[in-house]
Amino acid sequence: MLIASDPISASILISLVMLYLTLLLYIVIRVLKPKHSESSDESREMYLGGEHPSILSKPHVLQSGLYWAIVFRDFKKAYRGLVEKMHTGRVIDWAYYMTAWLLILLLLAIIALGISALV
Repeated sequence: MLIASDPISASILISLVMLYLTLLLYIVIRVLKPKHSESSDESREMYLGGEHPSILSKPHVLQSGLYWAIVFRDFKKAYRGLVEKMHTGRVIDWAYYMTAWLLILLLLAIIALGISALV
């Protein structure tokens, strides 16, 4: 009951307990931390997702990069139109857009279910 009646003693005791637990956790982490050898040249190389670093010397284009290049080149007007109409800053414009988009997705889902029922 001494701690409950004296808030200063309680805060000091709780602070000391938290400090003790923090130091204990720090020591446990330091002891269990895996030891890595610093002499290995492989550990200093850049990780490229399992690829050899020579992959950087070969010029290549990712398929996703080609996709976005075609989309931005061919559908630039449509993209700009959507951005200009949807990015007005008004919430109601966003709500109209999202409602229309969800209705299109619902319509596509109904069509897909109808086709799969026929097959």
